[in-house]
Amino acid sequence: MKHVSKTLTMAAFALASAVLSATPAHAGHTYAGIIDSNNSGTLDAGDALAFVSNTTGVAVASGSLSVQAVLATTGTYAGNYIPTSATSITWTALQGSSGLVWNGTAYLAANAWGASLGSNIELRIDSITGPAGASFSYWEAGATAPTYTASTGLTGGTFAFSLTDAAATIGDGNNPPTTTTTNVIGTSNPQDPYGHIHGRQFSFDTLGTYTVSYVLHDVSGIQADSSAFTVTYTATPEPATISLLGLAGLGFALMRRRSLKA
Repeated sequence: MKHVSKTLTMAAFALASAVLSATPAHAGHTYAGIIDSNNSGTLDAGDALAFVSNTTGVAVASGSLSVQAVLATTGTYAGNYIPTSATSITWTALQGSSGLVWNGTAYLAANAWGASLGSNIELRIDSITGPAGASFSYWEAGATAPTYTASTGLTGGTFAFSLTDAAATIGDGNNPPTTTTTNVIGTSNPQDPYGHIHGRQFSFDTLGTYTVSYVLHDVSGIQADSSAFTVTYTATPEPATISLLGLAGLGFALMRRRSLKA
């Protein structure tokens, strides 16, 4: 019995520690493209940006995305609630019509619903609602402190981050081995706006539910702005963490019981 109690205690500590020290990472992609907003029957310059399906081109409904955020206890984001790996979003600009595009493992045909060549797409934070006095932060890749922080109640916000990586090799910045062409924006030879950047993070400093509204904007002015696109973030203790902490508590109880009997 003593051996079983000791084993349960050690297992509880190990499992709880593993969860509490875990740092969620980016997972699913959400794709920025264009829709036929001017009803011309084709996709071209002047059409509006929108988040769309990368396989059908159909616009994704605002408010359809939900993200769970849990407390980071170690590392760069310690003390902040950050998205879990299962619900985190990697914001991505679809490739346009420039031919084959590298996706990190293979070359893919361009999508008809990608933005026009020369577009330079950024995602602006338009508004934030949530617990009074709480803050929402954006961390650029590699940042050791928030790049932007805004309080709930923000409206008409202007801070933004780029989806197009102008300095990266055409594709998603994964450096394809067979091309060295750079994605230079705003030149006489406009390139594909396709791209996304890994390592970016979003965080919250208070438990609760937040609604963040985003607007896609083309810095080059080729495509019209998107309609506001909202995402719901819920900063909450992770269920697994709660259950494992309960297991850790059981370990403490067993250890205390054993010491009292000694």
